[in-house]
Amino acid sequence: MRQVRSISILGLLLAGLSCSKEFSSQPVGNSPPETYVFLNPDSTLSRTTSQQHLRWWAVDPDGFVMGYVFSFDSVTWSYTPRNDSILALRLNTTDTTYRFFVAAFDNTGNGRYDASTTFGVEPFTDLNGNLQWDSGEPFVDFGEIDPTPAQLTIPIRNSPPSVAFVLRSDVPETTYTVSTFQWTGLDFDGNETIQTYFYALDDTSNPASWRSLPGTYSSVTLFRNRTIG
Repeated sequence: MRQVRSISILGLLLAGLSCSKEFSSQPVGNSPPETYVFLNPDSTLSRTTSQQHLRWWAVDPDGFVMGYVFSFDSVTWSYTPRNDSILALRLNTTDTTYRFFVAAFDNTGNGRYDASTTFGVEPFTDLNGNLQWDSGEPFVDFGEIDPTPAQLTIPIRNSPPSVAFVLRSDVPETTYTVSTFQWTGLDFDGNETIQTYFYALDDTSNPASWRSLPGTYSSVTLFRNRTIG
C-alpha cells in the first residue's frame, strides 16, 4: 500500500508540473522597460534655479536597460548611457517652466543602424568624420523603448546677475583725466543672458546719472567728455 500511495502522489506532482499557461509555440513577447525620475512630486517642483542635477532609473522585467533618451519637448530626443545629468536650462529674461521627459530602452535592438526612429536617430561614433554613419562604425542599437516616458515639470526662476571689478583695477583718488575700469559679470542662468551693464560716476542716487553699455562689454574707458567701451 505504501508503494501505491507514493506512485499516486508522484503522478499528481507530475500532472501539476505539466500544466502551464505558456507553451514553446507561443513565446511571451518582450516587455518594454518602465522609467522613473528621481524627483516625483504630487504636482510640480517649487520654483528653482536654472542648473538642475536630475536623476532617473528604469526597471525591465525581461531584460536589462541599455540606456536612456531624454527631451524637453517630447519631440527632439538626446541619448545618454547615464542615470543622471547636470542640465543647464537656459533662460531669456523671464521665468520659464520646462517639462522633462526621459525613457529607457532595453537590449532587444534589431542589430542594424537606424537613421530614423520615434526617438530620433541612433547615435554613432563618426570614425571618418563625414557626419554620417558608415558600415563598421559603432552605434547605439535602440531596443524596446518605454512608450510612457517619465515626466517632470520644472519651473525655473530667473536669477539676478552679479558684477565685480577686476582685481587691481581700482582708480586712486588722484588720477589722470582718462581712466579705464574692468569688471567681470556672472549670471547663474548663463553669462550670455546679461544684456546690459549700467555705470555711474559719483551720484548713483540720480537715475539720470546712469549710462548703459552692452552686456558683451567687460571694460570702459572714461575721460572728460567721452566714453570708450
